[in-house]
Amino acid sequence: MTRNTAQRRNPLLELEGLGIAASADAPLSIVGLPPTARALVLLDMARVSGAPMVIVTRADAEAESLVRDMAGLARLTGALEPDAIGVFPALDADPYDGLAAHLGAVCARVRWLWRLMSGEARVTVIPARALLTPLPPAALLRPLFVEACEGEKFGQADDPAWLLAAGYRRVDLVTEPGEYTRRGGILDIYAPILDNPVRIELEGDRVVSLRQFNPGDQRSIGRITSAMLSPARETILGPAEKDNLRAALSGNSGGRKLAELLETQGVFPGIEACARIIYPRSTGLLDFIAECTPARMHRPLIACDEIEMTMEELRQHRAELLRAADAAGGESCGLPMPERLFVPAAEVEAILRGAPLQLRHLDIQDVEAPDATEGRGVRRFHASSMPSYRGRLSELMEFLRAEVLAGRKVGILMKSDGRSHRMKSLLADNELTALELSAESAPGDDSGGGGLYLATAEIGGGFSLPEAGLTLIAEQEIFGEEIRHRKKSALPAFTSDFRDLNPGDLVVHVDHGVGRYE
Repeated sequence: MTRNTAQRRNPLLELEGLGIAASADAPLSIVGLPPTARALVLLDMARVSGAPMVIVTRADAEAESLVRDMAGLARLTGALEPDAIGVFPALDADPYDGLAAHLGAVCARVRWLWRLMSGEARVTVIPARALLTPLPPAALLRPLFVEACEGEKFGQADDPAWLLAAGYRRVDLVTEPGEYTRRGGILDIYAPILDNPVRIELEGDRVVSLRQFNPGDQRSIGRITSAMLSPARETILGPAEKDNLRAALSGNSGGRKLAELLETQGVFPGIEACARIIYPRSTGLLDFIAECTPARMHRPLIACDEIEMTMEELRQHRAELLRAADAAGGESCGLPMPERLFVPAAEVEAILRGAPLQLRHLDIQDVEAPDATEGRGVRRFHASSMPSYRGRLSELMEFLRAEVLAGRKVGILMKSDGRSHRMKSLLADNELTALELSAESAPGDDSGGGGLYLATAEIGGGFSLPEAGLTLIAEQEIFGEEIRHRKKSALPAFTSDFRDLNPGDLVVHVDHGVGRYE
């Protein structure tokens, strides 16, 4: 269901007075915004423009933080649907080192590709290195997204070619995305775009019932009337694609080994990074997004965050790929060199330097490419991050009084309703009253000017934005950072990928027994 955001205006986070706009004809640099203020300004620009937005960050941590802040503020303001804002992660597959893409990244990418193709994605945030790996054309992926509906025919259940092309693995027990099993008239399948696997009961090719089930204990969760199924991965391998890949492999022992894996297992480690030689019409992510944008909408607005650091990250990642190829023996490993597998770094750099919107925290000129700033407008802000008031409650209350007296809007954002009630009591104890806001705040809740507000939203930190007369204070700046306990997964207890480990985790080595991961 699409929320009618045009009728909802949050009195705390109105930014129309800033008048920020950027386009290919009027490129703009925004300077002086700390991370959460940046998220708020980008969110408002996406709302006003109505066009899809693509934001390129230095690395995964920055991408995930930006999405958390934008989604939290979107949930509060109604500017966009929170689910329309997401990260498109890098694959980090390395065929030279025999490193397959992480399952979590594969699933997240398939989910977001579906949102792009279905028109549900509005803001796509990507780490820069994700731009180096091309994608299959949308026309090849789209037919592999199919819906199984109760009472209707579902021919794919009896089509091994579809399951194989979609990348599913046949197993005895379905526990992870990308797996399926067939027992008589029962098909269990775990599509990456689903939260849980689905058990489809069939009579012939007609669906009798669908149920979600827990992958840990295999028990039914509940009955559903339909389920959208997707390919297990973005790397689609039909007969033509396999022929393209075989033709690109070297005729040496390394190439023959990879060809044998392709024949016996259907894949080889790191195959996800080979899209450029598998698909003659492979496309870059930015072109893929533009292709999926409805004709009625403007072309996507591309923004680059902290361009100097982003460029350096790209160069380092490119150097790592070259070192991995050299360590594997170059083309003797059976694969073409990185120049043939990945989008040229210079091409990606040119796109980012020409991005209509660039964001910098500090006002630093790019001395390496001074021409890049010619004709680009600059909008400077004097925003600052909020200090910590943990253990300094009286100082916080005095600060709140001073901000309100100065005519500023002050928002206190808590992560939960329980913390909001606690904060409301603390304010009352200090003779302060805040207007409580929620995602259902209606027009006219505010009489204009400054004021103190209390809301529930998760953001990474507060800020002061003088140009908007706005100050936001996050929960952690009042109560400190909370200790997060790792949620117990319903999936099998043992991890299958070392990238899931954190320093200090206990591990069991096959030869040396129990140890601690460093």
